[in-house]
Amino acid sequence: MRINAALREGGTAIDDERAKLGLLAIGADWRSRDLRLSGDIGWQDNRLRRTRTNVTLAGVTAVPKAPDASSNFAQPWSYADERDLFGTLRAEWDVSAAVTGWAAYGARRGDEANSLANLDVTDATTGAASTSRFDKAREDRVDTGELGLRGTLRTGAIGHEWVLAASVFAQETKNAYAWDFFNTLATNLYTPTSWALPTFSGSEFRGGDLAAPGRTARTRLSSIALGDTLVLPGHRLRITLGARRQTLDITDYAYGSGEQTARYKHSRISPLLGAVFQPHARWSLYANHVEGLTRGETAPTYVSPPPANPGEALPPYVSKQREVGAKYDAGRFGASLAVFATRRPRALINAANVFSAEGEDRHRGVEVGAYGEARRGLRVLGGATWLDAIQKSTGSAATDGKRVIGVPRLQVNLGTEWDVPALSGLALDARVVHTGARYADAQNTLQVPGWTRLDVGARWIVQMFGGSTTWRARIDNLTDRDHWASVGGYPGQGYLVVGSPRSVTLSASIDF
Repeated sequence: MRINAALREGGTAIDDERAKLGLLAIGADWRSRDLRLSGDIGWQDNRLRRTRTNVTLAGVTAVPKAPDASSNFAQPWSYADERDLFGTLRAEWDVSAAVTGWAAYGARRGDEANSLANLDVTDATTGAASTSRFDKAREDRVDTGELGLRGTLRTGAIGHEWVLAASVFAQETKNAYAWDFFNTLATNLYTPTSWALPTFSGSEFRGGDLAAPGRTARTRLSSIALGDTLVLPGHRLRITLGARRQTLDITDYAYGSGEQTARYKHSRISPLLGAVFQPHARWSLYANHVEGLTRGETAPTYVSPPPANPGEALPPYVSKQREVGAKYDAGRFGASLAVFATRRPRALINAANVFSAEGEDRHRGVEVGAYGEARRGLRVLGGATWLDAIQKSTGSAATDGKRVIGVPRLQVNLGTEWDVPALSGLALDARVVHTGARYADAQNTLQVPGWTRLDVGARWIVQMFGGSTTWRARIDNLTDRDHWASVGGYPGQGYLVVGSPRSVTLSASIDF
């Protein structure tokens, strides 16, 4: 039996921002020689007050300088409450020494209510901006299930590791919103103005009843997959062949009336092909090709201005990914190199103010990583990713061949941990995180600067209180750098997220 309980309440590193979290989870496991059962149930209540919002650029020709990382331009009445009840059940049965079957079920019931006031910057130099009230209510009902068999067998000199699995996913979503888009409040990114909670003006955009949100979407996903990994003589070459039949059944309903507005039902058999070759015990070379039927993007509800089809889901599309790479594992030290490419439809709000798929986003990249002990007592973990994310076949010279919103060309993470020889149990660590420049618009006229952050920490393990006690201290963003941490992806335009300020964390964990 396992019981986890947590209660967190108080301010954050951002001015006037508060968060409260309550969590309770109970888990149980039971096993015999051939049967294993497990179950978990949990409840979570997350309440946020005056959470700092995203920043949208409205009609500017440059990206504003990032504000003080501790500042808060959220309105004092803004909040977001989220509650979830969730659970899982799983069973595994060894049918024989070579075959194992399993079954699993999961469910989540959640609801959300919030009142927000996102910031629209209209002057990049002065930080002049406007905001407006946006209220939302949402309820989710999710059920999932899975059945499967896996096993091993031999045909002559070739070994087989096979799997047969079926899964279902069902989600019903209820939504309602009210957005007073034309009733704006003047404020500023750098010197924000606090307003009392405004009443709705009567000209707001509305969808459904906030007190009783109605059904707006229903999703049914099902699949059955068969895969076989062939282990060739000598165990140096493994080839995986597989196929999955997916069915996506997606229905959209109108806000308020609940009338069906669109339905997409698609089925497809998607292949999987992979190979791993080990020329040496420490080296592995691999390649794979994966395809899948993926749910289309959903039209945003709260962008400026909103599209004519808010909440509508685009038809499913076929996603394809190819990857080749190499891995080196010497036990104490390892490294990896991967080259990959993916394609997906490009979704945007077009000139007719309709959310649609036009063209595609093509992502090609290279990823390198290293981990392990560089020397005794000195551990490293790091990686770098280079991405070439381009908009293709957009039908417009202004966007064709331009970079995808929010995707940097380079991301680097490097962390080290050093055991201090003079004091047993003490280790110091440092981490450098770098994200390159990104664009906040599809035309690539608004470039968001890259940034680099330094985090440091210490861990000390001592014997006290009758057991092992681990003390930890961390300082994130040691230099307190002000920066735009990320760029979101509203269709055709991006939103900015301010990076967190310098924050200090102290903690202790005690084994009784």
